[in-house]
Amino acid sequence: GKLGAVQQYQLQFQERKSYAELTEIRQELDRQDWVDHTGMNWAFQTDPSEYYPNDKKWKRQWGKLPEGDNWGMEAIDAPEAWEWREQMEPVNIGLIDSMFDVSHEDLVFQEEPLGNVKGTEDADFRNNGQNHGTHVAGTMAAVFDNETGVTGVFPESRLYGASLWGISAYGYGTVMGYETALSYLIVQKECKVVNISMGSDWLAFEASRDTEACQELIEEQAQELGRFLSALLEADYDFVICKSAGNQNAGGEDYLYFPKEAEDTEHPWQYYRYKDYLTYMKGDPDGELTEELKQELSRYRGKIDEKDCEGGNVDAVYNAFTAIDEEAVKRRIIVVGAAENLGTHREGGFLFFGGTKVHDGYEVADFSQCGERVDLLAPGVNICSTVRRGNGYEGGWDGTSMASPHAAGTAAMIFSVRPDMEGDKVRDLLRRTARGSYGEEGYGLLNAGKAMEEALEEEEETTIQIAGADTSEERDIVLVLDVSGSMSGEPIEETKKAAEKFVQTILGEDASIGIVTYNSEASVASEFSTRESSLCQVIDGLDSSGGTNIEAGLIQAEEMLEESQAKKRIMVLMSDGEPTDGKEGEELIACADELKEKGTYIYTLGFFSALSDKSSAQYLMEEIASEGCHYEVDDADNLVYFFGDIADQINGQKYIYVRIACPVDVSVTDGNETLSSRGEEQSTRTDFGTMTFEEEAEESDEYGEEVDNRIKILRLKEGTDYEISIVGTAAGSMDYTISLMDEEGEYSDIRRFEGIEIGRGTVVDTTAARAGDTLLNVDTDGDGAYDLRYRAGANETGALVEYFVIIYVILGVGYLTCFLLGIVVFRKAKKAGRHGRTRGNRGR
Repeated sequence: GKLGAVQQYQLQFQERKSYAELTEIRQELDRQDWVDHTGMNWAFQTDPSEYYPNDKKWKRQWGKLPEGDNWGMEAIDAPEAWEWREQMEPVNIGLIDSMFDVSHEDLVFQEEPLGNVKGTEDADFRNNGQNHGTHVAGTMAAVFDNETGVTGVFPESRLYGASLWGISAYGYGTVMGYETALSYLIVQKECKVVNISMGSDWLAFEASRDTEACQELIEEQAQELGRFLSALLEADYDFVICKSAGNQNAGGEDYLYFPKEAEDTEHPWQYYRYKDYLTYMKGDPDGELTEELKQELSRYRGKIDEKDCEGGNVDAVYNAFTAIDEEAVKRRIIVVGAAENLGTHREGGFLFFGGTKVHDGYEVADFSQCGERVDLLAPGVNICSTVRRGNGYEGGWDGTSMASPHAAGTAAMIFSVRPDMEGDKVRDLLRRTARGSYGEEGYGLLNAGKAMEEALEEEEETTIQIAGADTSEERDIVLVLDVSGSMSGEPIEETKKAAEKFVQTILGEDASIGIVTYNSEASVASEFSTRESSLCQVIDGLDSSGGTNIEAGLIQAEEMLEESQAKKRIMVLMSDGEPTDGKEGEELIACADELKEKGTYIYTLGFFSALSDKSSAQYLMEEIASEGCHYEVDDADNLVYFFGDIADQINGQKYIYVRIACPVDVSVTDGNETLSSRGEEQSTRTDFGTMTFEEEAEESDEYGEEVDNRIKILRLKEGTDYEISIVGTAAGSMDYTISLMDEEGEYSDIRRFEGIEIGRGTVVDTTAARAGDTLLNVDTDGDGAYDLRYRAGANETGALVEYFVIIYVILGVGYLTCFLLGIVVFRKAKKAGRHGRTRGNRGR
C-alpha cells in the first residue's frame, strides 16, 4: 500500500522473514539516496480503554449542578459554550476506534467508516467490538437538538470514523494501521480533530515494569508515528489529536498480570495477562487467543490465582502516541485523564426537607493513568452515551476513553469559531482554561465554556503584541523569568506551566502582570496586562537559549515599574543558577538592595537541582529577595506549587516564616499532616505549609558520619499555633529566626535567636504563632527536663532567661531564711527556759 500525501510506501513479503532478515533489508534500503527512512510495521493487540438542547434522554435533566446521566456535559460547562452556537461553523472531526454502529439513530457518519465493513463481516466480532467506538462517537458528536437520545459536545460536527480493528486485523492494530487511519481522516477528509481512545494495555504495563524490550518497542513505535505526523505538518495538514491516558492506575481484573516463570524464556517480556489466562482456563470459547499464546499459558494451568497477580501504577507516557517526542507533534496531542463526580449533598433544612443542594466536587478517577504527560482531566466515570440497550441506551461507562471525546468535541468547537487557529494553540487554550487542581500533579478539569470565551476574545494574530500598558491601581507585578540555555527541556516547560498558573491565580484579584525574560540579555515579553489569555499565550511561546544575566532582568523589570502608579510594586524573579553575564555576588545584591530601597518588593524562586554546589546560588537569591521572600524548589515538577505559594502570599495569604540553621531534625504537625526533615519520614509539603532546604558546606560529626546541616525553612499559614520540635543530630550552633507579617503582607516583625549551642540529642521546643513573646525551651541533654529558656519580643534578638537558675536561687534563699529563723527561735526558746529556772530558784 501507499500513503501518497507523505510519500510513504508499504512493502509486503509473501514468505515469512525473521527479524534479522527484515533488519538487513531495512539497512540496504536506508543506504539508497531516494529513501528517507524505513521502519517496521509493528503489530500489537489493542484494547479500548475503558441554551440547552432538547434531546429526549436529557431533556429534563439540565441544572446548575453536575448530576444525572448528563453530568459530564454540565461539569465541562458545555451549555455555556453552546451559547455561541450561532457563531459555530461545521468542522470535520474523526475518531480511530474499534468499530461503529453506523445505523444508530443518534449518530450521523458522513460516510461508512474506513475498515468498518471488513470489521463487521463477522457477526460475533461486530457485536463485541462496536459498542466502544459507538460510545466514544456519541460523546463527541451525537446529533444535537433532534429530540432523540443524548447530546454530543460539538453541535456542528461532520463525523468520520476509522476502525483500527478493521484496517489491521480483527482485535489487533499496527503502526501502519494507525497511519492509514490518520491519513484517511486528516488528509482525505480534512478532519481538524481526531480522537484516539485505544491503547495496548499489556505493552504499557510491561514497559512500566522496566521490561527493556517493551520500552524499546514503544519508543520505536513513537518515533515512527512522530515522523509520520511531522510529515503531515510539513505538508500543511494541521490537527489536534485527543488521546486517552489509559485505565491502569488502580488494577482490577482486566488489568492484572502475573509474572512468568524463570525458565519461561521464549520471549523477552516478564508478564502474562490474567484476563488471557482466565479465557484460556475457560477453553477460549470465542477464539480470542492465538495458538502460540495458549501453548505458553498451558504450563501455568491451574497454578494461577488473583493473589499471584499485580497491577496499577502505570504512567500515561507508556503509549506510542504519548511517548512521541517530536516537539511540533507533541504540542498537538492532548492527553486526557478521567475525572469522577463526587456527587452532591444538602446543607440546612430540617428532616430531609428544604436546605440547599451543594456539589461535593471532583477527583481523579482511581483507574486513570497519571504522570507528567497528562494535560487535563475530563468526565470519565458513569458516562452515558449512544450504546443501545433494548429500547433505550445503556447506563454509564467508566474509562479515560469516555473522558477523551469530551476534549475532542471541545477542540472542534474552538476550530468552529477560530478556523485559522493552529493545533498547538488549541491544545494550549484547553490546558490553560481547565479549572481546579486535582491529584498530586494538580490537573485542571476541562472547561468548554471558558475555552470558547477566551477563543472569541483573543486577537486573530498568532503573535500577540499588547498595545500599551494595562496597569492596576493596587498592584503591578513583573514576572522575571530565566530563559537561559540551562532551562531547556523539562525546566522551561514546567516554568511555563507554573507561570500560567501564577497568572490565573493573581488575576483573580486586583493586579496587573508584566513579563520580562532574561538570558544573556533581558527583554519585555509582555507589557502590563490584566488579560489572562494574552499573558498565557506569551508565556506559552517562551523558549530557552544563551547565558544568565540576572542584573539585566532586574533592571528591565525596574524600568517597567518606574512608570507604575500602583500602590504596590512587585517583582517575582526566578533562576536556575548563578549569573554568567552582568553583575555577580555582592555587586548584584547591592543592585537589588537599591531597588528594594525604592519600594520594590522582590520575591525570588531558586531552582538549583542541576547545580552540584547550591549554597552560593541560594545565598545570592535569598539576599536579592525581600525579607522572608526567597523560595526554594528541588524539582521542576514543584515549580507550579511554589509559584502558587508566591501568588497566594501576594494575594493576601499570611505566613509565619521560620528559618533554622544548624544540624538538626525539624518537625511540625497540624491535624493528620506532618512536615518533617527526618530521613524516610521527610515530607516537605502539606495543606498548612511547606518546608524547604538550603545547602550548607558538608560536615561530618565526631563519628565521621555525614551531618544534615541543611538550613530548614518553614512557611506556615497563619491562624494556628504550631508546635515545632527541633532535635540535634550533631554538635553545632543554632540560629533560629521567626518572622511575622503585618497587614500589608510584609515581614515587619523579625525575631532572631543566635548561637544557641546544640548537641546530639538536644531537644528544643517552641511555638510558631503571632504572640507577644517567642520562647525557645531547651533540653540540653535530652532527659525530658528543660534546662534553658530563651525569649524574644517583636523585632528583638533572643536573650537567655536564667529561669531555672532563678528558681534554684529563690529556693536556696528560702531554705537559708528558714534555717536562720529556726536558729533564732531555738535561741530565744533556750534563753526563755534559762530565765524561767532562775526565777524558780529565787522562789524557793
